[in-house]
Amino acid sequence: MYVSGLWAKNFRNYEQLYLPLKNELTVLSGANAQGKTNVLEAVFFCCTARSHRTKHERDLIRIPALGADPAAKPEPSASAYLRAEAEARDGRHRVEVRIGAGGKSILVNGLPVRKVGELLGQINCVMFSPEDLSLVKDGPDKRRRFIDIEISQIKKTYYYALQKYYSALDQRNKLLKQLAFADPSLAGTLDVWDEQLAVAGAAIIAARYEFVARLGVHASAIHRFITAGKEDMTLSYAGSAEESDAARMTEELLTKLRVRREDDLRRATTTVGPHRDDLVVTVNGKDMRAFGSQGQQRTCALSLKLSEMDLVNEYIGEYPVLLLDDVLSELDVSRQEMLLDNIRAKQTLLTTAQFDETLARRFADCRLLEVRAGCVTPR
Repeated sequence: MYVSGLWAKNFRNYEQLYLPLKNELTVLSGANAQGKTNVLEAVFFCCTARSHRTKHERDLIRIPALGADPAAKPEPSASAYLRAEAEARDGRHRVEVRIGAGGKSILVNGLPVRKVGELLGQINCVMFSPEDLSLVKDGPDKRRRFIDIEISQIKKTYYYALQKYYSALDQRNKLLKQLAFADPSLAGTLDVWDEQLAVAGAAIIAARYEFVARLGVHASAIHRFITAGKEDMTLSYAGSAEESDAARMTEELLTKLRVRREDDLRRATTTVGPHRDDLVVTVNGKDMRAFGSQGQQRTCALSLKLSEMDLVNEYIGEYPVLLLDDVLSELDVSRQEMLLDNIRAKQTLLTTAQFDETLARRFADCRLLEVRAGCVTPR
């Protein structure tokens, strides 16, 4: 799979953009704040209907007035438009997104879709930014998000289970807060939310166990290569329920929710479930979050991201598009070379602010583009 063309209108700092692409490594270079990352963000948005940088979609709409107050917001009628076309084994996929002040609308192959889940999997991508290098040392929420984004692209049922789970979780937490200031006897009404959480939660946990097990095979092999065989990396999923069939996991979650109910009422929040689970990364038997050096943690993060590519290929039979946002500057030379050796056979969009003669020689066989003030031209 590869993106063959990208269009943008009034997106970030792009008034108009058309970027034809091939199944190759494309390097976008230029000074900071010129629009390099915006190109990657546009592709990522067409793949996932979300930004990897902001939760506020209004921020994606270009403000035309030059010299405008940075705090200014687009006019209510303003909108941004994105279009990506991709070539896959089953033919051409076209995704169009219009982002307005009131939300977004999506077309897939010319047909409107009502749910984001209908978009997922049309164009698959893996995003790797400098923030991802802290994936291992950061809190569990970052690792859960890492898992959720990738499984959602390859399994629509997982995305819908996430939606159901977090909707029920929100309702349960609201009820817990209400009970803290109302009649505690109403706590019995939590049963309906417990059942919904247990069913959706079991589906999420089961998919995560499978994903982490398969991801671990690829990550371990890549990590051994990066470290010249000196380190053995393993992944495990610390779940709220033990790995089993759906019925048993559902019952286990229900039991735990009931056991923890008194504590949940006191804290006014739900303390058990897949929203509290974690991905555990160990090297030579040591938990990397607690005992890994910064270099080890970064190497593990790199292994995780690269293993995503192989795992997606394993699931769907073709590699996703790889988006690398200024990560070379965060890696030493040996890790840079290893990364580049792993991506040359796959479509990759790579941004860098540091383009010198060394990089020019390294990328001599790649497509080189320069980004300046929202314009993309050949270098």
